[in-house]
Amino acid sequence: MRIIVIGKPRRGKSTFARKLAENTGFRIYCADPVSLVKDPEDGVTYLDDTFADRKMWSQASEYIAESWFEIPGPWIMESVALVRALRKFHEAYPDRPPPCERLVAFMGKPLVKTTKDQEAMAKGIDTIYKDVAEWLAPYVQFLDPAKQEFHYDPDK
Repeated sequence: MRIIVIGKPRRGKSTFARKLAENTGFRIYCADPVSLVKDPEDGVTYLDDTFADRKMWSQASEYIAESWFEIPGPWIMESVALVRALRKFHEAYPDRPPPCERLVAFMGKPLVKTTKDQEAMAKGIDTIYKDVAEWLAPYVQFLDPAKQEFHYDPDK
């Protein structure tokens, strides 16, 4: 099983991934460079710091699409960057399904106050998601972080 957790900043992606990993034993891959993570966790694989510079974000998404998405499961991947990586994957392989069996999305209101940069990133995610929404529709389950809705139904 391969599960991708996407969403806007500060919506609960990491918390959800951690709780899901505790219940399943799946490995977590976080597509954020480790130097940009406030409290890196043991047992989580982070993106290499080569991609920490904003100028490298496009290359990071391409790397994830070409390398990480090919890692055999079971795993959980989470990050705001995954929406862009999914779009790059779809552009490269338009006839293939998404590189996961399940996709969980946190697109609602933030759980905590966000910065202007984080809100700008949220708007960008909306734009990118629209490009791949139809392709992802059969695989996605939307969860509402405002309700602390961190349960996951694997049959949805």
